[in-house]
Amino acid sequence: MDDRTTLRSIVAELPAQPVSAPLAPEPAPADLSPSPSAGPDPAWSTYPASGEEQLYAPAAPLQVDSSPTPPASVERIKVLAFVMAGLGTVSIIMAISISSGAGIQTLAGIVGMVLYVVLAIQVQARKEWARVLIGVFAILGFIANLVTLVTTLGVLALFQGMLGNSYVAPIVFGLILDLAGEVLLIALVVNAFHRDTAAWCAPVPLRAT
Repeated sequence: MDDRTTLRSIVAELPAQPVSAPLAPEPAPADLSPSPSAGPDPAWSTYPASGEEQLYAPAAPLQVDSSPTPPASVERIKVLAFVMAGLGTVSIIMAISISSGAGIQTLAGIVGMVLYVVLAIQVQARKEWARVLIGVFAILGFIANLVTLVTTLGVLALFQGMLGNSYVAPIVFGLILDLAGEVLLIALVVNAFHRDTAAWCAPVPLRAT
């Protein structure tokens, strides 16, 4: 027998061995943990970590910052307005009793009293226009009362001997009321243009609470 034939028969009798291909090394898993020096991603900072739905609280409504208690200057304006209304009522009663009737000056005095009281209430309600108007009217009233006072004093000095006692007493009492009114008007002007009153009546900006 040929040697090659014998070798082939031996090889055919041997069991076939599977040939395994060399395995490539598996890549190492990437390190997905964040770096200790790196901060959180701002793009993901508004989302919850658990994957739940993010809930947003509604923004607080804008409110007006209003103090419940007015400053002392505003309270004084209201008190002065009512005191002036009282003095004006007394003056009107005297004028009616002397002249036996209501004239234009009497009606103007009534309108002035009502106007001062209404403006004082509006100042307490934080109305800037009312603060300016009551200050301007007080200045004009002071000037008018001053002219009346000087004129009355001049007439009284000129006709001192001719006037009887029945006329002198009401005139002097009227002068006292005019002097008291002048003092009240000065105080009203000072308080109307006081910095606390101006701050109280100034427009208040909106702010969120």
